[in-house]
Amino acid sequence: MNELEKIIQEYTEKTARRVQNEVIVVGEAKNVTDDTCEVHRNGYPPKLGVTLRSIERLTDTHYTMVPKEGSMVIAAEIEKNTTECVLISCSEIEKIIVKAGEQTTHLLTDNQVNWIVGSKKAELKPESIVLNSDGLELKITDTEATIKSSDMELKVKDGEVLFNGGANGGLIKIQDLVDRLNAVEADINILKDAISNWTPVSQDGGASLQVKLGALPTGVGWTNSPLTETQISDIENDKVKH
Repeated sequence: MNELEKIIQEYTEKTARRVQNEVIVVGEAKNVTDDTCEVHRNGYPPKLGVTLRSIERLTDTHYTMVPKEGSMVIAAEIEKNTTECVLISCSEIEKIIVKAGEQTTHLLTDNQVNWIVGSKKAELKPESIVLNSDGLELKITDTEATIKSSDMELKVKDGEVLFNGGANGGLIKIQDLVDRLNAVEADINILKDAISNWTPVSQDGGASLQVKLGALPTGVGWTNSPLTETQISDIENDKVKH
């Protein structure tokens, strides 16, 4: 017997002892809420406002068995008052609500658990875990994890990290960008140095400067060493996009 079955059995036995001398009714649960339901019977008027707890005045610690809509239920009249009934048992359970101080846990029969503490909520399902706290949501599935707020979304999926959908492309790889900038700066410095150390020759049309630039850097020639055009892939981290 698992823990859920033990809770159900304990609840049923405890409630049955309290109402053993009362009138028992059997019918179908309708209009089920977390507090009450209606019991509809063939050939008889429905029992309205059937309470799901044997004790109306709740303490900070209690639990409630909520029947599934349309399930068969057993209820008892309280002190033979035909207008007041309490649920004893049911053929199918929608959920069990456990309250302990500020914590409220909903145990659902579809393998889902909802846990609430103040404004914080956790929802556990076979396919996902969802945590909510003051406008921030974290959702985890087998394939991805997502953090959301009113103006931000962060998703981790298939080895990628996406900020707000990732439409702006990958983040910059700083060291690669610095290396590219340094290459441009070094090239400009060569030109500046050549010009600053150039002695103009009258009426040569800049031929002496051209010769000088063609000899720098040594063995290659500045004018014969074009810079390689930077590609996005040279400086982009395609695993982290924004």
